[in-house]
This record gives sequence, structure tokens and C-alpha cells, in this order.
Amino acid sequence: MAALLFITASSIYAQKAPYTFELIPLQSGEVRLTITSIIQDSQGFIWIGTNMGLYKHDGYKFTPYFHDPNNPGSLSDAFIRSLYEDHAGFIWVGTNSGGLNRLDKATETFVQYIPEMGNPGVQGHGSVWAIHQDSIGSLWVGTRGGLYKLNISTDKINYYDINPELRTPFVRSISQDDHGNLWVGSSEGLCIMTFNSDSSYNYKYYRHRESDINSLSSNTVRSLLIDSSNSIWVGTSDGLNYLDIKTDSIRRFTAKDNATELSHQSISNMWLDKSGVLWIGTAGGGINQLIRADDGEVRINHYYTDPQNPGSIQSNNIWTIFRDKSGLIWAGTDLGLYKLITASEKVLTYKNLPELAGSLSNNTVMSMFVDTKKRLWVGTEKGLNRLDPIPDRQAIPNFIKYTHDPNASNSLSDDQVTVIYQSKPGPLWIGTKAGGVNLFDPETGKSEVFRKRPGDPNSLSSNGIRCILEHPVGVLWVG
Repeated sequence: MAALLFITASSIYAQKAPYTFELIPLQSGEVRLTITSIIQDSQGFIWIGTNMGLYKHDGYKFTPYFHDPNNPGSLSDAFIRSLYEDHAGFIWVGTNSGGLNRLDKATETFVQYIPEMGNPGVQGHGSVWAIHQDSIGSLWVGTRGGLYKLNISTDKINYYDINPELRTPFVRSISQDDHGNLWVGSSEGLCIMTFNSDSSYNYKYYRHRESDINSLSSNTVRSLLIDSSNSIWVGTSDGLNYLDIKTDSIRRFTAKDNATELSHQSISNMWLDKSGVLWIGTAGGGINQLIRADDGEVRINHYYTDPQNPGSIQSNNIWTIFRDKSGLIWAGTDLGLYKLITASEKVLTYKNLPELAGSLSNNTVMSMFVDTKKRLWVGTEKGLNRLDPIPDRQAIPNFIKYTHDPNASNSLSDDQVTVIYQSKPGPLWIGTKAGGVNLFDPETGKSEVFRKRPGDPNSLSSNGIRCILEHPVGVLWVG
């Protein structure tokens, strides 16, 4: 790592934020993957579905998972259509033709589920586009061949016929409201399913009706989400719809050339962030950002390909859009994965400047850690650095440095700091490349050193330290 970047997310205001779109390569080479789905799990990992496999991002690197016809524990199909984390932390993967997969994170193997055909002669049940777990733990699966429910305890899969009078719906989105009702978006419109105590169910459709502006703008529903008021945002092939549950009325948003309209009528994906901003991915019009003021006024900002702006997104076909827990916005396109950075976000670069005494000790950063007092610790090839919180982010940073002193037994044992970890009582454990482990007092800057001692089985097995982790019972594991 040549230098240290520190990024903070900013709030989104009614005016359009000037975003820069950065392409994130998932693998080496010139291959541009189609990004179909993105989620973040309960452990903070980002999972990315593509047309050529599944990727896990830990903040530093991407780990791929591919289909291997000779390995029954691999993905059943390389083309990923949907991703979901259930209440127990399992990752479920919907594929284009191989049905449903469940990832066991401990063994990194997949269990495959292919729903039985719901209706004779109906194909597409192995193409899984939507996954959702309801409040009682059942997993609902939307496919090209209709709607299914998986009982996770028994692995039993049942088909639900929600359109018996017409053709089998192609289900692309599923969600549940606070009242336990299931909302299903499909090729036949928007369906609400209500359940009775005897496990029977009723359903009602919201559909497009010609010349009725209070109906859906299209029956082809591609995305839906439920907001904090239990109202429904419905993305279709011909515009966005807002279904107000209290009044049972629909407001349409269409594609026209002004600030309150969409850039494209075909909606592929939506994400509602904590501030109430609706992020909308379109199939041809880039990204739309819908902001509602307290008085009900709506403004829609547009972000799309601009040949004159190298910082613009390079594809207007947005398959998925997602905002992670840190506030970073990810966009999946047919030309790769992008992350969005605003000009109002402060991106500070800290590096070694010989003329500046308070600069970083070295530009090769090997480790980083933020302690309980919000101090930033940076391990480099030439010592440990501490940066205290800066109230004024425009102030010149002043790094306090700790290095090895051969004449001081309580100094850092080695200047190459590979690991920084804080245990529960408060001291820092500092792992080094060749000097073992230091129990470091952050207040005094003094260390107690633990090294390998030849012939002593109770000492470290090596002085080259790569990782440190504390077990909940207080045992320290050192790799």
C-alpha cells in the first residue's frame, strides 16, 4: 500500500452531488464482468454476483467462487441472478439455470436446491431471480417458472400458484411488510399475498389499466421495496410507481426531460438508504437519485455516461445498486463494478514528507487500527505511527512515531509492523515481521516483547507475525 487513504461518507442534500465513479476490478486482466447483484452480510463482507461467478470482498481483496462441473460442492451455475443472507447468516445464491445454492461459510461449499416444476410444461423454475426470508423463517424463491417456498428445516419446496387464471408469472422481486403480507413483483403485475391461520392464502393484484393513471404504469415489475411507512415502491419496465398503502393510491414517475422525471423508463433495481433517498438503477439511463422533501416535493438527480467526463459511470445499464453500512454506494453494470465518491467526501492522503516532522514515517503501510479512543495507528516498514483525532480536518496532521531502539529494551522490537490489535483491557498487541510480538502501552509508548526462544516450547514458534486475534475467553491467538 503506497499511502494511507481515509474516507468518510457525507450526507446527501437536495442539490445534486458531484459523484465520481471508480471502476473496481474483480479480477486481473481486461475482462469486464456483468454485475447482477450485491449484498453485505452481517459480518460486513460484500458479496457480488456476476455472469461469471460469485465474489466476496473483505475490504482488501476479492475471493471468487466458480462453477466446477466436477465438484458437487461448487456453484451449480456460474451466472448469478440473486443473493440473500438469511437470519442464520447463510448466503443463498440464485443462478440463471442451476436453481438455488446455499453457501456454508465454514467449509466454503454449496448445497444445491432445484425446485420441482410447479406447473406441467412450464420452464424456468431453475432460474432464480428473487430470494426473501419471511418473519417465520421460510425462504421464498422467485423464478421464471413462478413462486416457491422452501422450508429450511425440512428442505421441502412447495409451489405457490398466484395466477391460476393466466400464465405462470416470472417472479423478479419479493418482500414482506410489517403486517406479514408478502409482496411479489412479477411479469403479471404486483401481487399481495395475505395468509390465514390454517396456512391458506389469499391474493390481490395491482395491474396496469389503460387510461387509468392510478394503476401501475406497467405489469412487468422488476423491483420493489417497502419503506418505513409500509408503502411500496414498484419499479417496472415502464416507469416507477409509489403505492400509498393508507390511501391505496398509486403515483407514477415517468421518463421525461426535466428535473422531476426519470432518465429512463426501465427500472432494474432500487435501494432506499437510511436518509430516505431512493437510489434507482435503470436499464439504459444510468442512476437516478430520488429525494423527497418534507413538504412532499420530489427532485430526481441523474447520473449517466458522459464521454467528456472520465469520472462518469461508463455504462448506463445498471443491474443493481447498493449502499453498504459505511455509506459507500456500489453500482453493478454490464461493464463492471463501480463505487461512487462525492466531491464533498473528504479524501485525505497521508504520506511521508521528509520536510514535515509530523508526517507518516514511511509510505509502505503494512497495518492499520483504530483504538477505543479513536486514535489511528499505522504500521509501516519504518515504525509505528499514531494519529490522534483531528477536530479540524483541514489542520496539518501530526503523527507520533514509535521505532526500534537497540539501546532500549522496552522499545518496539522491530520497525516493520505487520499487525496491530487491541485486547479488551486496553493495551495494543503489535506484531512485527522479525521481532515477535510487543505488548504495547499506548499511553507510555513502552513495550514488553515476546519472541521465539530456541529450545523453549512455551515461546513463540516464529518471530514473523502475520495475524493476532483474541478469543472471547481471553486467550490470544498469534499467527
